Amino acid sequence: MESFTTNNEWTDANLVRTEYGETVSLKLELKNTGNTIDNGGKLYNILPYDQDARGSTGSITFSGINAAADAVVWYATTTDLESYSDINMDTFDPATRSGWSKDPPADLTAVTAFFVDFQTGTIEPEESEEIIVQFKIPEKEYAQAEQTAYNQFKYTVIDNAGNKVTASGRTKGFSTSAYT
Repeated sequence: MESFTTNNEWTDANLVRTEYGETVSLKLELKNTGNTIDNGGKLYNILPYDQDARGSTGSITFSGINAAADAVVWYATTTDLESYSDINMDTFDPATRSGWSKDPPADLTAVTAFFVDFQTGTIEPEESEEIIVQFKIPEKEYAQAEQTAYNQFKYTVIDNAGNKVTASGRTKGFSTSAYT
């Protein structure tokens, strides 16, 4: 599930109105709705960029991520990224890929994607793991047009019985021109 906030009130609307100069927080939530423990989840997120296939426009930039302490976050600064349909979450290892690092770059606007490995972390039934991602909307005088970003992520989890779930989150967006 994805939800947004610009004013500390979370919403799960599909498109959220934002203002120029704001920082938008996006909550990516992996919730265990089953009755067994989920183990070692992984999450892959290609960040929105101008003219991407999801319909993003403008120069909205990535400005940070907060994940659980036991999670390892990898940052990509390459444009050579696997699509959501092509990535194999079982075998993908950012440590073996050019342009990926566990250390965030000094300039976070260079980040093009991130991968979170919850490693040995578990999600108990009816509990969740949350990742908060921040995006910066440019000031109006620096924006060339309306700013819209659509985000989506792919994840996989395995429960104690060995059952695996791999799916993609819904595409959600935020925009300086949205009407909510």
